[in-house]
Amino acid sequence: MLSNASNAIIPEQAVSYKFKMRDLADLFDGLTPEQIHIALEAALNVTFAKRHPANDVPTADPSEEQSEEENQLDHESKIVLSALFAMYHHRAVDEDAANDEGSDTIEDTPEYQQLEEMLQAIIDKFNAEIVEDKHNTDVDVLRSEMSYFDHIELFTYRYDPKYDILNVTINTTVVPAAA
Repeated sequence: MLSNASNAIIPEQAVSYKFKMRDLADLFDGLTPEQIHIALEAALNVTFAKRHPANDVPTADPSEEQSEEENQLDHESKIVLSALFAMYHHRAVDEDAANDEGSDTIEDTPEYQQLEEMLQAIIDKFNAEIVEDKHNTDVDVLRSEMSYFDHIELFTYRYDPKYDILNVTINTTVVPAAA
């Protein structure tokens, strides 16, 4: 059973949601608890979080404005890259990982590439299961909630493989634009 209770203080406005997720635990084999937490938070953000217009950085040339789809893809790419970087640095360090330190960039290491494949599989599975879970009111409520926010912070998660239920406690926020 996948389970993690954060030591962080959970804010009053945090909410718990339940999602139907078949065979989710298999995708996390070999990951540390920190990596699992990061991967689940990334999957939640890619699936539900939308780029918030308040975070658009104006460009000097209006002809360079991106479309809504391009902005959303950029938003999702930032989520994935940030998660991959964090997952890589929360890996279980062993002899092989120590030998990879000589690489020019972490993206060139086999371990990073393996984490990238695993994270993409987790995100794809999460997206597919959410689409299948269309009669779940928690999905509808979170989608509606995310029209006002662009980031999900995961506090706790518990996956019950007997019933294929993922229970998460999250908080939603608007991440301020970088200046």
